[in-house]
Amino acid sequence: MSSVRVFVHPDLPKEHVVISFQFGSRNIFVEALDDDTLQVSSAMNNKDYIELISDYSSPLLRAIGQPLRWVWTMTNNNGYFDGIQMEFAESAKSDANIIQLQVIASRIEYRLVTPID
Repeated sequence: MSSVRVFVHPDLPKEHVVISFQFGSRNIFVEALDDDTLQVSSAMNNKDYIELISDYSSPLLRAIGQPLRWVWTMTNNNGYFDGIQMEFAESAKSDANIIQLQVIASRIEYRLVTPID
């Protein structure tokens, strides 16, 4: 992944609603929809969102410069697609950054997944 961008709702400047991942010349947008599901596409559904321009602390930043190895989709107990998990790493033997995105209350929350020792 070469870069990541975060977008917020204009009325809720602390609520992340779109994450844009750049892989070479291609952008992938992960967007929280109003029904608490995720949409993954090559364009943003809502053009009114504002790019967050600040130093935000995020596990997403740890994956910049690493290739995407795996992506898993997550479905909640009601059958809705509400999350993805991505693994960024140079190889199967290198340390991986595993990041989980989940829609909660129409916003995207993300977590760094770590092994249990």
